[in-house]
Amino acid sequence: MKANRLVFVKFGGAAITDKTQPRTPILENIENLCRQIAAARHERPDTAYLLGHGSGSFGHFSGQKYNTRNGVKTNADWLGFAEVWEDARRLNELVIHTCLQAGLPVIAFPPSAWVVTDNREPVEFQVSPLQSALNANLIPVVNGDVIFDRSIGGTILSTEEIFDILTDELKPDRIVLCSREPGIWRDFPDCTQLAPSLSIDQFQKLGRSVVGAAGMDVTGGMAKKVAIMMEILQRHPEMEINITSGIDGHSLLDALVDKTTGTLLHS
Repeated sequence: MKANRLVFVKFGGAAITDKTQPRTPILENIENLCRQIAAARHERPDTAYLLGHGSGSFGHFSGQKYNTRNGVKTNADWLGFAEVWEDARRLNELVIHTCLQAGLPVIAFPPSAWVVTDNREPVEFQVSPLQSALNANLIPVVNGDVIFDRSIGGTILSTEEIFDILTDELKPDRIVLCSREPGIWRDFPDCTQLAPSLSIDQFQKLGRSVVGAAGMDVTGGMAKKVAIMMEILQRHPEMEINITSGIDGHSLLDALVDKTTGTLLHS
């Protein structure tokens, strides 16, 4: 069946790894998220998916060690660039393997191979192979990755930044971000009031009270991730974007079959 709807899904790094321990996956969470996508594909066979995942305790530890996001110049920097790439790749291979075990027809598209930036701004990218994968009813998989940069040598782009590129090109109907948190808290760090929805204006007023889970993040915390999603909504106000739990057994599936879950971002 030809898909008439496209959904981007992100497995957050804090949901699929222990971000306080270097290179530590949470395999049961990855398996659980894969099962939910498989269930959604069975329930909604007219929907195509593009999957992304964060680097969590893999790329973020080495990325911070070498300060890769802020540029790559020396031989030591380039060795670090390769180490960050290898860490991101190790987690990517684990996600790919788990998806295939769940019956998901995935194929990896590491952004280091198809995106070039200039001072961290994307200036060159090749999306047609990802579109070909979607046309073949495959699930392209992208991830936070090192990127070659014309001005500063190299950098790192988050999965949200990759989604930002792909949204204009592939025009998904919905984006679902699976976090360690069940959505956006109005009162972090007390975490007693979950926001069922969040507009662009409301986000701007919240400021630094929108934050993410514990552990380091060299590409920005929850506030940066939500800011990127809000920028996408400004360009595509008709789109639906959910931030929901990536650690329970149902929230991703609920979002994929249009049930209320987590926090809905809107223009």
